[in-house]
Amino acid sequence: HIIDITLDIVNPTAAQNLNIVNNKVQIANKEDLFGYADLVGSGDSNKQIDAVLTNNINITGYKFNMHILMSTLDGQGYAINGFTAYNNDAYYMGEENYFITNIYNQGSIKNLNFDNLVVVLTHSNVGYSLIGNNEGVVDNVYLLSGKIDVKILTDLNSDKNEKGEFIISGLIGNNTGNVKNVESNVNINVEIKVNKVNVYVASVIGEVDEGSIENIINKGSISTTKAKGLTQVNSYTGGIFA
Repeated sequence: HIIDITLDIVNPTAAQNLNIVNNKVQIANKEDLFGYADLVGSGDSNKQIDAVLTNNINITGYKFNMHILMSTLDGQGYAINGFTAYNNDAYYMGEENYFITNIYNQGSIKNLNFDNLVVVLTHSNVGYSLIGNNEGVVDNVYLLSGKIDVKILTDLNSDKNEKGEFIISGLIGNNTGNVKNVESNVNINVEIKVNKVNVYVASVIGEVDEGSIENIINKGSISTTKAKGLTQVNSYTGGIFA
């Protein structure tokens, strides 16, 4: 079942009204969160500043993406509730559906919880994860509840002699940084509707090229199904990483 919803976008001028204490942005509500993302998301080193959550934040019904994180986002044990990503375009998932597209090696996210995560993609041309690429540090991050539903409808491969490749995971797509003290309670469901694809599904991390992984726990479920009659599908379901 595909959810068809329209998400609002918080006014990006919220970045002008941020409360900064001891050189850290204080994030108390969704306007602060969106303002911080607007401030640091360009990757401009002159705009990099750490931030702390000072409250639980509900962003249900709002579209959110932080393109680049080169500083520290400290949740201080609070939760971001209702992060939602969806598409109904058969050819494009879109970077805007990540919570954070890229954590660079100077960046870190820590002491942060995600609750009621909802990701429904009718197609993902590369797969999905909450964080696209991590080169920095992810520490003490909990996915408390939620679901990731992905339908693969086409291989999007111009070379018909090779299979399309999809990597789907709960938290991180590609990791070359340091990840520790992570728990996922998210349920992942993948439906394969097309031939000539390799599909990799993991609860927490899709690809681990290098870096370190420590104390990772999965309590969610993973389900991968393929349509009848597909003979050229390779599906790999991992635990913590694919």
